[in-house]
Amino acid sequence: MEYRHQDKTQAVSCSGSNLKLMHEALYSFEEAISEHYNFRNYSPTTPTYKQNGYAQFMYTGITNTAPFVEIMDEHSQTVAKVISDKDELWVQKDGQYAVNYKSEFVSCLVAGIDDTEIREILQSLIEADAIESRLLAPPLRKRAVKTVNDPELAMVVALEAYYKNLLNRNLHLSYGNE
Repeated sequence: MEYRHQDKTQAVSCSGSNLKLMHEALYSFEEAISEHYNFRNYSPTTPTYKQNGYAQFMYTGITNTAPFVEIMDEHSQTVAKVISDKDELWVQKDGQYAVNYKSEFVSCLVAGIDDTEIREILQSLIEADAIESRLLAPPLRKRAVKTVNDPELAMVVALEAYYKNLLNRNLHLSYGNE
């Protein structure tokens, strides 16, 4: 797999997973949603470009109803294929991928979220084994734009709302390798 985003700031430093790969996954996700939802032709060099991408994606992405086939580009499809077999990221529940919130890497992400309220909500849902889209959607939607400046939250959103959906729809298998 080609790594396209290694020149960008290493946003997350949690151990327990391949940081180079997770760095690529985060920036590939952000690039895909920002490009897909760039209806007003914001420049990719402006903060508004990513903020708009998150704001638009969060509404449908977190409830698993976003147009994932349209959002996914070839690079994020390749990233999804590579991360699909990483046990530190996923568990299988009823034949579906679910984020492994008990892994060292994801636990570190959750603990590192800047927003105290969303961090506590996630921690409570994890303790109760009750991570569900309908419970996550309202608090995450309220913080969509803030997610841009909270890399741990952004990574959780990328895994929970984007890559999980690509994997569960088998979109990571849908077309050729990069």
